[in-house]
Amino acid sequence: MIGGNLGAILMSMTDVKAGVLNAAGAGWFDILENTGQTAAFQCPLVDALIDAGVLMGTKFDPVAGTGTCTTDAWKSQIGYRQFSAIARWILDPADPANFGDKLAPKKFLLQRINPDEVLPNLATENLGELSGQLRGDASCGVLNPSPPPTMFPSTALLAAPTTSQYLDYMTVPASASCPGNTFSHGSLLKPEAGAAGTLATVRLQTDAGYFLISNN
Repeated sequence: MIGGNLGAILMSMTDVKAGVLNAAGAGWFDILENTGQTAAFQCPLVDALIDAGVLMGTKFDPVAGTGTCTTDAWKSQIGYRQFSAIARWILDPADPANFGDKLAPKKFLLQRINPDEVLPNLATENLGELSGQLRGDASCGVLNPSPPPTMFPSTALLAAPTTSQYLDYMTVPASASCPGNTFSHGSLLKPEAGAAGTLATVRLQTDAGYFLISNN
């Protein structure tokens, strides 16, 4: 998550020729407020704000699974809204959202994992929109009957390999027209269990490799 976000900033500010932004996004507080990793990210923040007197509520109980952080009510408290406004302002200089216009003329492949349990899809949508990209679909790959490679690159990449792309990789079941795959936030390097998880990783890596080779 952090690597892809910082990679977007790096690409926008340097002469890197081409890059792949996997599971990347923009809007640090959009990510924090909407991530599916409640216990890991939201609860420590909410508990700290309760201790500081910014929020009212009860601290997280990991055994019982209870606490103010386990619902969305804390986001609407006046204390949090004031804190969020100030924090967003402080983080603005290091938020990928403010580098979208500089990223737009670069050559990049933005890969959105759908669903993404760590980086909310909202954040990837932010980055895609701010960098001027329309989202295409890359959910279903086509297996190569004579490997290697195991799978062909996405149709969108084959059609325009030297153009920036924003592609959606959605978990889909196997069917007559699709081999099926299981995507997760870390699928680029760590496949989910089973053949569908392996195919998802192959899909991401094939597209990433093809894009970089096409733009070397």
